[in-house]
Amino acid sequence: MLLGFLGLGGITVASGHGTAVGALSLAYGSAGLASYLGLSLPPVLRLLNINNTAGIGAVLSLGTLIAGSAYMPLILLSALFIIDFVNGLQAAEEDVLLREQP
Repeated sequence: MLLGFLGLGGITVASGHGTAVGALSLAYGSAGLASYLGLSLPPVLRLLNINNTAGIGAVLSLGTLIAGSAYMPLILLSALFIIDFVNGLQAAEEDVLLREQP
């Protein structure tokens, strides 16, 4: 998924269709990749690793699609954001359930 965020984000920035979504995708993918590789992250990039960023990206990309910029990489990017957001919600729910067990 990280390579999808980086690749599709780069494509959308370079094409000019949804540059804000592409920039958010590039930052989100870069922070995730740096975290995966175990590199130390500045505080701003640590904020991008929270699940809310995927939700913001999903809303922003769907808003861009509704506004009339139907572009295939942007559609795929919105699907990636939605999938990542739902996976993050499921992981958070499992964490809560594990903490509630005696």
